[in-house]
Amino acid sequence: MSDVIMVLAHAEEFSHMKLRRTEKKHPFLLSLFLPKVLNEINSAASTQNHLEGPGKKKSTAITLRKVQNTADKVFVLVNEACTDNPCEKLDFSLRKEIDVICDAGVRVAKALGQFCIYKHKLAATAHALLLAKCLQVRLWEGSKHVCRQLK
Repeated sequence: MSDVIMVLAHAEEFSHMKLRRTEKKHPFLLSLFLPKVLNEINSAASTQNHLEGPGKKKSTAITLRKVQNTADKVFVLVNEACTDNPCEKLDFSLRKEIDVICDAGVRVAKALGQFCIYKHKLAATAHALLLAKCLQVRLWEGSKHVCRQLK
């Protein structure tokens, strides 16, 4: 599933988004010792898919990679949009970008599913269509919540 999310994150629809300095660090606290917001979300236990760094695939320890570019930002925000316990530290601009990602992500994931059907890739088709469904509902499949209440 994380491969499909990474393909979605590299889509042209998200090229206008930029990774800003204020998103790397917590905007209200300017200490070097505090965790960075997007990297904190990536390393949270509630995150289903993590950005993984280079390493051996056979080892059980996962080395997490820091958010370095726009595709990584979209990857982390997709996970944040569908998590059971959303982060309270997100500012208004990141919340609006999550809305944009979810709206455009559903279309891109459905198109990716159609492309995978054309290429006869069954597993990739299933993952792409499942991602489209999860982005539309904004919850991962198998979540403990049945439905998120409208705000």
